[in-house]
Amino acid sequence: MVNSVRRGKKYCKKYRVTVLNAPPISALPEFRTEFTEAFKVTEVDFAGPLLYRSGSGTGKAYVALLTCASTRAVQLKLCKNMTAEEFKRDLKEFVIRRGAPDLIVSDNAKTF
Repeated sequence: MVNSVRRGKKYCKKYRVTVLNAPPISALPEFRTEFTEAFKVTEVDFAGPLLYRSGSGTGKAYVALLTCASTRAVQLKLCKNMTAEEFKRDLKEFVIRRGAPDLIVSDNAKTF
């Protein structure tokens, strides 16, 4: 409540709050709604290029984003380029660290 003075009379002004309805829940894929072990369903995307400067000049680098579909945990891998060999090497490191995922989902971009 806020106390105010109007024309010499004191009155209370109440703020009326309306409750917003929750937005409708869209139909999610089944692998997004089930609770599973971390990174059993992994989503993959690339970000970049990121420009960097070193002593000999400038260059480009890319980031491979590996996210867990159920917990939304993220693992980032720095890549020299976006070749298939580079991605396979980074995916191999990911599997060694986290275990082999049951399903890998990508955004179907040109890089894949």
